[in-house]
Amino acid sequence: MNRDKGNQYHIDNDYNNAILFYEKSLKINETDNYITLRCISKTYFNMNNFDMALQNIKKSLQINRNCYFSWELLSDILLKLDRKNEYHIAINQSNKLKLEQHDTDTDEEDNNESDNKGKSFNSNMFSKFMNNDILKNKISDPEFQKKILKNKSNPYI
Repeated sequence: MNRDKGNQYHIDNDYNNAILFYEKSLKINETDNYITLRCISKTYFNMNNFDMALQNIKKSLQINRNCYFSWELLSDILLKLDRKNEYHIAINQSNKLKLEQHDTDTDEEDNNESDNKGKSFNSNMFSKFMNNDILKNKISDPEFQKKILKNKSNPYI
């Protein structure tokens, strides 16, 4: 697939060839053009060409408005362009979609695609929570354990 070749060029920081293969993918209408447009946008972003990045991520979002990766990239672009009000809207939309998609697991494409960004969002969050040194120390504290046993509804009282 041309997009796969573009991805490899992108990884190798050969951005001009990456864009070339992404555009070939669009011309022959390979699957999920919104992802290819987002890849083009990310490539332009890495080249510090934020206007072209913005142009392509907007096209991506016109095709699929429910992809939180696209909204997240849009927020990054807007921040670089110092468009803070729009940035806040985009990052909020990204976070909203991320929570919805991971809570319901309805968007199979984004769940498969999220391998690079943390396939198991909830388990990563839980792991960070449970590996938090402050929490570990608190839970292992005998006084805190007594509080938990004494007041089962709220251990922080």
